[in-house]
Amino acid sequence: MSDLEREVVLLLRAHAPGATSAGLALDLTLELRGDLGFDLIALGELAVAIEDAFGIEVSIIDLDGCRTIQDLQALVVAWSP
Repeated sequence: MSDLEREVVLLLRAHAPGATSAGLALDLTLELRGDLGFDLIALGELAVAIEDAFGIEVSIIDLDGCRTIQDLQALVVAWSP
């Protein structure tokens, strides 16, 4: 896992309504909505956090298209400079 992918996991842990405790690893196949409890409001907050952390602009629609943690990591890696 790259540093960028690790940072995405840390952001998810900080913003996911249903995130596990800080000491447990998040499985990359966990679903953002079903497993981590993201709704549109939480996705909006995550979009702002991603923009601040990585300097890339993502929309809620882009994030809503990411089903799993791994999907989100791939999106951020693809769009990062």
